Amino acid sequence: MRATLGSELQKSKGIGPGFDLVRIGLASLILFGHCFWVAGLAPAIAVQNATSHAIQGEQVVHYVPHVFGGQTYFRLMLVPMFFAVSGFLVTGSAFRTNSLRIFLTYRILRIVPALFTEVSLSALVLGPLLTTFALRDYFTDVRFWEYFGSIIGRVRFQLPGVFWNNPSTSTVNVNLWTLPPEFYCYLIVAALLAASLLAHRKAFTLIFAVATAWLIAGNVRAIVDGQDVDPLPNALIVYYFFAGCLLFHWREYVPYHLTLFIACALASYLLYAYQMLFVAPLFVSYIVIYVGMTALPRVPLIQSGDYSYGVYLYGFPLAQAIICVLPQLRGHGWLLFGIAAPVVFSFAALSWHVVEKPTLALKRAVASAGSRPRSSSADRLRSS
Repeated sequence: MRATLGSELQKSKGIGPGFDLVRIGLASLILFGHCFWVAGLAPAIAVQNATSHAIQGEQVVHYVPHVFGGQTYFRLMLVPMFFAVSGFLVTGSAFRTNSLRIFLTYRILRIVPALFTEVSLSALVLGPLLTTFALRDYFTDVRFWEYFGSIIGRVRFQLPGVFWNNPSTSTVNVNLWTLPPEFYCYLIVAALLAASLLAHRKAFTLIFAVATAWLIAGNVRAIVDGQDVDPLPNALIVYYFFAGCLLFHWREYVPYHLTLFIACALASYLLYAYQMLFVAPLFVSYIVIYVGMTALPRVPLIQSGDYSYGVYLYGFPLAQAIICVLPQLRGHGWLLFGIAAPVVFSFAALSWHVVEKPTLALKRAVASAGSRPRSSSADRLRSS
């Protein structure tokens, strides 16, 4: 019998054996790249080719060259890979719960407590310790109060006087930029659940195909007009999430095969090289989901909990704090990473064991309070 993503998922009882390591690996690679940026170095990319994005009225610099380079492709895929994995796994969760209320509650329990904690610690502890403002001025500045809007997706990147003398940016936590597209993904899934469309494979695939055609047309038009293609627009990040969702829908038909993995890796490279960013996601999503389905070596120290979210949340502000306190590390990305990594993992472990795991334990109560009996065919997709 030919192995498929679905058959491999069944073997592992619904949880791909490699996804934990994939997520912590992606989070660690993002931290690694950010350490070079925070240290004052564009990570393996010339600063003069950088492009800037204005997010919520603040300037956040993403070091992305106009002419794409080999190492850049993989870096540009890191956050999208996170979203593809999330789309694949979250869709499975939505199918299992089969409830809009439970789905939204699960998402809130997974995202908000750790996010609330990180934003609060940044504003109430890190900021007062490292700001160049007098404390009275810091706490009365509108930017201090606005920073808490990040908890509900109204993202702000600056705190008054914090990291303003750091070499690359005054941003406290650049990773918060992914919150709005993440919330969009969950809201769209919720809407599809409410409309009873999420489990209709053909209907979902048709919607995905129409959106794909529209996005590719815009992508091609920008290239033909000679415009610079934004390598990480919100629409692309959201699209990756639903590429993962589509692969979950068709998991029984998608082969789990090394040759296909290699072919998708090559296709992804070429598509990114020619800036066909909205053609690449299905290929990139297959790559990361294939790895997630693979039984990777277990690393007990970093797999004793789900630390990936904590590493992603705390990585950038802690690296910024270290470079602020130890300016001797400026220009030394490797050394900064060596110091930051154990600190970040310690915070991630605390976040998991003190905040995330206890709140996720509430999922059982939520499920038992509102679950309804499901027919024996509830886990099967409706094809029309």
